[in-house]
Amino acid sequence: MVIKESDAVQMCHFMLNKYGLFLGGSSGSVLQAVKKKKNIPKDACVVAISPDFGEKYIDTVYNPIWVKEKFNMEI
Repeated sequence: MVIKESDAVQMCHFMLNKYGLFLGGSSGSVLQAVKKKKNIPKDACVVAISPDFGEKYIDTVYNPIWVKEKFNMEI
């Protein structure tokens, strides 16, 4: 499954705003893939590895100017 970079960025912001988790772009991609996966049984136990944190992404993923310029979207 291929996850668009803009979807990964949106997931990073969702996780920060909803759960206070400051995640990196790879983590946003992993969680977006889980969200988009079809046919996961309701009683399934899903494990997602979060390979990075957000401190390396202050100037990109968490910078509203960068996000606007790169994806033409507001965060």
